[in-house]
Amino acid sequence: MRGNNADDHAKQRLMPTVRDLIQTAVIAKTRGHQPASLQVHGSIANIMASMEALDLVERPFIQQYQ
Repeated sequence: MRGNNADDHAKQRLMPTVRDLIQTAVIAKTRGHQPASLQVHGSIANIMASMEALDLVERPFIQQYQ
């Protein structure tokens, strides 16, 4: 099944940005029937870590106002 030309064009325009954000993606097997692990390195990993840190910092403020 072929994709929509507009979708293909959007993907082509988006790929350089994705490549800039993700330096490396490592998919590793896990023991048993656990899902595979995924490690992402690059700017996207830094962005995600910052978002997690902000969530931890704002949690007490949100709880205080509830």
